[in-house]
Amino acid sequence: MKKYGIAILALVTATLTFAEIKMPAIFGHKMMFQQQRPINIWGTAKPNSEVKAMFNFKYTTTKADKQGNWKMVLPAEQASFRELALVVYEDDIPNVEFKNILVGEVWIAGGQSNMEWKVERSSDKEIAKKNAKNLNGKMRYFMQSSNGYSKVEKDEFQKGAHWLIVDEKNVCSTSAVGYYFAERLIKDLNVPVGIIYASKGATKMACWTDKQTLMQGWGKDFAQVGGMIKTLENYTNVEYQKLLKAHKEKVAKHDAKVAKAKKEGKPIPTVAWDFRYPPSSESPEKDFKTPIVHFNGKIAPMRNFGVRGVIWYQGESDANGEFLKNYTKSFGMLVDCWRKRLENKDLPFIQVQLASYETKSDWAKAREAQYQNTKLYKNVYMAPIIDTGEAKNIHPHDKTTVGVRMEKIALDKVYNRAEYTSDFPVMKSVQFKGKEAVVVFDTFGRKLTGKGEPRGFEILVDGKWQKANLALNGESVVVKSTNDKTIAGVRYLWKSWTSPDAWLFNGDGIPAIPFSTSK
Repeated sequence: MKKYGIAILALVTATLTFAEIKMPAIFGHKMMFQQQRPINIWGTAKPNSEVKAMFNFKYTTTKADKQGNWKMVLPAEQASFRELALVVYEDDIPNVEFKNILVGEVWIAGGQSNMEWKVERSSDKEIAKKNAKNLNGKMRYFMQSSNGYSKVEKDEFQKGAHWLIVDEKNVCSTSAVGYYFAERLIKDLNVPVGIIYASKGATKMACWTDKQTLMQGWGKDFAQVGGMIKTLENYTNVEYQKLLKAHKEKVAKHDAKVAKAKKEGKPIPTVAWDFRYPPSSESPEKDFKTPIVHFNGKIAPMRNFGVRGVIWYQGESDANGEFLKNYTKSFGMLVDCWRKRLENKDLPFIQVQLASYETKSDWAKAREAQYQNTKLYKNVYMAPIIDTGEAKNIHPHDKTTVGVRMEKIALDKVYNRAEYTSDFPVMKSVQFKGKEAVVVFDTFGRKLTGKGEPRGFEILVDGKWQKANLALNGESVVVKSTNDKTIAGVRYLWKSWTSPDAWLFNGDGIPAIPFSTSK
């Protein structure tokens, strides 16, 4: 009996020792490492212990510090469909093993609700399910909750974050844009592709930028952001409880009004879409309005995990007021922040142009700001989708077009595949000639074409914008006044709802982007 007790004690002690190594959820079974880049890994172990990692039969060793923190860099690997394992040792004892790991192309899928929009709600979901069945493990997806936000920077992701192998059973729960992008990339590059999901509906760019970048970048120029950060830092549990109580009372009062209206046969009182959105212990304001919190919860834990680039679908929430005025600067700070955190100064960003939609916000100016991002910042690109969208739905169901156009940009600009082109027609110059104006486009060697009847252009005459007579002439559009008056300005698709009037495309079917100019 004594020997039996000693054996049990030894087993328990060995189990506890075996459990010392801890690593963030970004490391796990079914994960993917970025090819052709040194592989950064990190975690905690027993203080001062020797930590050794083996990946693809190559060993790397380091030592944990006094607090038990350790990090190391594994050799770069080439993409492969071969399943590998990562084994981490503590003092020469195998401690953690992650299986079924692939090496391939890893992209972050970031933004707001249109990136959050799942395959389940996309128009091509049945095709996606059919194609996912044949992926054979080639696509990996890091699933993390959209609600993983925090007032302070986190070292670990929210509970439940994990990698999954995308197949016909789970594809509908993945980001539609992320999936359609990755699916095409797998086909065209013939390598595994991983998507790291990091999105939340209605979020502003400031939500995805760290405190230091925002405070240094804005200074006194944008007091609203600085004020919100200060309020966030002073937020206490006492204030949270007060807000929670007030919220419950507000909802209960509304529900009572609804019940009474139903009983009396009167119209049901309406409320804002986020009416039932409860207050958070992390922020006094809605999380999608609060600076830094989504960076803290979803991006900060990534540290310098290797990725190839970022696909970014966001902008609707920054398309008005002071946020619109500061659009390009906000985007630049976000890009700078992520590049520093991921330790990649050239990290590519492929942003999505705002689709066509009926809104009171000035999406024409927002789209122009998105285009300017490509001029102001290195390795920033834009996928034009001005010809897509739904008039009454800010979430277009067609996510395939978005993913495909982003993937074409990746092939062209990031992977330098000469057989692919992704440049869109852009206004180069306008020659004003009295009652006529000649709009010259830069087509980057691709033919300029018009689909259907000429449309989409307006001219400025006597201080008012009006329709014009149009004629396509090679790489130019000749715009003429309908009343023989002098033209003072020309614009194309300079409005929020544009899809019916999208006329100009290049030979690859990529739409020309909007513009507005005057003498």
